[in-house]
Amino acid sequence: MGKKRTAPEVSESERLLFGGPLRYDMGWNQHADAFLELNFRAMIARLPSLLASSLRLARQADRGAARIVLAAEAGRGVAQAVSLLAVNSVLAGLMGGGPIEDRLRGAVPALVTVAVVMLLAALLRAASTYATGRLEPKVERVATSSTWSGPRVELTRSRNTPSTSCWTPPRREPPPPAG
Repeated sequence: MGKKRTAPEVSESERLLFGGPLRYDMGWNQHADAFLELNFRAMIARLPSLLASSLRLARQADRGAARIVLAAEAGRGVAQAVSLLAVNSVLAGLMGGGPIEDRLRGAVPALVTVAVVMLLAALLRAASTYATGRLEPKVERVATSSTWSGPRVELTRSRNTPSTSCWTPPRREPPPPAG
């Protein structure tokens, strides 16, 4: 479980230019290999916080659509459970003893239950798909805007560095004289 990190290989150019390996200690690199260390326990431990942040983003984006998705998916889960129980009842009735006609007549209520529950599950799936289609772009927009609304970074070019960048600041023209 506890894997030891090996030191990165140092190339000859790193040793020549920097005297050793380059060490990235910037914030963006802090979790660079975190996905390699993810195990089942860590994934289960992170699941509640990930679900909470997803629900928070969905609520910020569109409360109505988020409610529809949650209700439809919960309803689909209940419908799936009822359907499995009804199929179990049908199979138990069909494999029991007695004449086949009696077994088929006994399985009809459970078969009707399966059909009704499957219809309900299809309607819930359609509602969930509709609300998800409404919600997805809004959640993406909220997540993107919350990411970019944090600290502001300005791109600048030092006078001492050669202009190798494709980016150049926009030229600001003075306003035309009023007249």
